[in-house]
Amino acid sequence: MPPSDITLTANVSIWGVYSIRAAGNNYFKGNRSRLNYELFFFNEPLFLWGIRYQTTSVNPSTHYTRQDVRVNTQYIYWMTGNFYIGGIFDFTYKHIRKIDDISYLDGQFLSYLNTGLGFSVQYDTRDFIPNPGQGMYLLFQEVVYPQATGNYHRTLFRTTLIADLYRKVWTGGLIALDLY
Repeated sequence: MPPSDITLTANVSIWGVYSIRAAGNNYFKGNRSRLNYELFFFNEPLFLWGIRYQTTSVNPSTHYTRQDVRVNTQYIYWMTGNFYIGGIFDFTYKHIRKIDDISYLDGQFLSYLNTGLGFSVQYDTRDFIPNPGQGMYLLFQEVVYPQATGNYHRTLFRTTLIADLYRKVWTGGLIALDLY
């Protein structure tokens, strides 16, 4: 059974950008299931010229600060061979914390919230998920973000397809291909 792992990352810049991220894979007894997760917070000062082309071509820039919070978890269960199925919970919150001139938003929201549920089907022969040295990974993922669980005016869908291949070419040499 591979060991569980967690990665903690923090970034800070002199321009006021900072982020904190925790991501990992927790394997459960017997290696029949695992929990993948990512928790992310991001703060970034940016410039805005407007929302529409007519305003962006004539407006001077205004400053604003955007904050993002994301929680993405997947519970994955082994089916047979190298096939897995999983359930997904995805939460994203984006917020303009401060803006010098709110008229630049042209009536858009200061915050956007998405909460989604979905499923995945995977084929996975990688030898070590965080840093594979050999194997293949195929993923089909579908997530639905119902209108009632966010502040968009419609239900949103996200489909993800991933194909990864890892092959040793010589001792210490690896070729990795990623199709996303």
